[in-house]
Amino acid sequence: STGKNVGVAVVDTGIDAQNTQLVYDKSNYYIFDKNASLQDTNGHGTHCAGLIGAANDQGKFVGAAPDCNLFVCKISEKGSLKKPELIRYADAINWCADQKDIHVISISWGSFINDQKIVSDIQTAVNNAIQHNKVLECAMGDARQFNDPGPLYPASLDNTIGIGSIPVEDVFDKGIGDMFVA
Repeated sequence: STGKNVGVAVVDTGIDAQNTQLVYDKSNYYIFDKNASLQDTNGHGTHCAGLIGAANDQGKFVGAAPDCNLFVCKISEKGSLKKPELIRYADAINWCADQKDIHVISISWGSFINDQKIVSDIQTAVNNAIQHNKVLECAMGDARQFNDPGPLYPASLDNTIGIGSIPVEDVFDKGIGDMFVA
């Protein structure tokens, strides 16, 4: 229940290398550009890594799986991808699939993708990861309205577990739109 011996890849914006609560494999990681740094200049990747694996060494914060083995997969500096960059999802997922010590692939944001070739390439990568016994959990976005325009990828693909929140209709209709269930 603490994540002991479970490898979790955080596919996001990198990690704060100075954060002593986040222990990750510094010798084995994925980065979208060899000239980029693992350092998280956005903060989102560090936040997500903390939710998963903060070690609680100082008695203040603890992640859901503080004993897991974190792996960093940096696919963006800014937390969003433009059309030519969207293939980075597939590249990172394929990298994770080839790592024997990674069991869970966590992608904590998604993109609207209209290019069916890119969607197909990401689905192929997801299927590859599944064939390598990986579990993929992907953010499906946090809906702020009913009939959100979705879908967001990669969460909308087969063989992923989509995680997010949706408005509660009775509460939303009364004008209190910030009440959500996950």
